[in-house]
Amino acid sequence: MSEKRMVYAEDVIQRIRDLAPEILGGWYNPDMENELEQLVCVVENTPTAAARDAQRWRYTAEEPPKEEDGDCCGRVLIAHAGAHCAVATSLQYAKKNPEAVRVWMPLPKLPWEAEK
Repeated sequence: MSEKRMVYAEDVIQRIRDLAPEILGGWYNPDMENELEQLVCVVENTPTAAARDAQRWRYTAEEPPKEEDGDCCGRVLIAHAGAHCAVATSLQYAKKNPEAVRVWMPLPKLPWEAEK
């Protein structure tokens, strides 16, 4: 399989629509039209790289948290060196203590925050 690459979904969708007459063989077929729309839906519903990247552990020394990484209260999820669990704490603490806070990640959005 080929390597993953970034594409503009809108460009892919437009290309599918542009090729529709060619794909349909120059004649209208409602069943095939539906299949083309299903292809468009696949592209539209594919998770973005940014979404997958958001919830991952980052090494504090290499990638310290930024203000925009904190939740509404300025917290991130951290794991102390040698710890066996994670806790939410101030991103300022995580930033200033990379030797103690080995890894961190943004907290997930609350369900009612994600809807906004």
